[in-house]
Amino acid sequence: MKALVAGSTGAIGSLLLSRLLTDDRFAEIIAITRRPLTIQSAKLKELKIDSLEDLTSLNFENNIDVIFCCLGTTIKTAGSQEKFRQVDFGGVHLLGQLAERLRVKRFILISAMGAKKNSHIFYNQVKGEAEADLQSRKIDSIIIFRPGLLLVNRSEFRLGELLAIRAMDLVEKIIPQNFLVGFSTKAEDLVQSMIDASLGISQEAKPSGLCFIEASQIKSRN
Repeated sequence: MKALVAGSTGAIGSLLLSRLLTDDRFAEIIAITRRPLTIQSAKLKELKIDSLEDLTSLNFENNIDVIFCCLGTTIKTAGSQEKFRQVDFGGVHLLGQLAERLRVKRFILISAMGAKKNSHIFYNQVKGEAEADLQSRKIDSIIIFRPGLLLVNRSEFRLGELLAIRAMDLVEKIIPQNFLVGFSTKAEDLVQSMIDASLGISQEAKPSGLCFIEASQIKSRN
């Protein structure tokens, strides 16, 4: 298979990229990035762009089987709500256009639990708008993941996320694990579920059409 990964320098995107590069079922990986990658492989093609708008002019000689969209930021990192929207909505919008133009068969998006375009919470609203925009595209298979709080090692410090993770650690010690399913998602579990879905071997993902995979459906790989 030939895959394209957007957001390959982020916490989830970089983990996904490393897994894909060691998976023999994927013959070529195109990584779209605005920052240089620290990983190398004979089957990796690094495609550097200056801005997300560059996605409108991209073209490829061979067909792409699946697009993984791991784009995402925070308002603090982006600098404003508008700049946050440019990434979390605008990036998905432009990738959806690219997938439609290139007739990509499968598109896999990392969204968020609680995503809803008419939500009163700005973050969830933007995620919901991105989902709705993607659904308007003529793509054979769209699989949208809605993970819970992501348990992942990040190079970027996020105080709120760190406090939430530590709180989850304490809660897990006093509340049975089966009651906590859906509140948090391990990065490794999410990435493997995405790969399974892209290959059509996931029980949770439909082979065609639109499919949502909620946090509670992302299986633990322990």
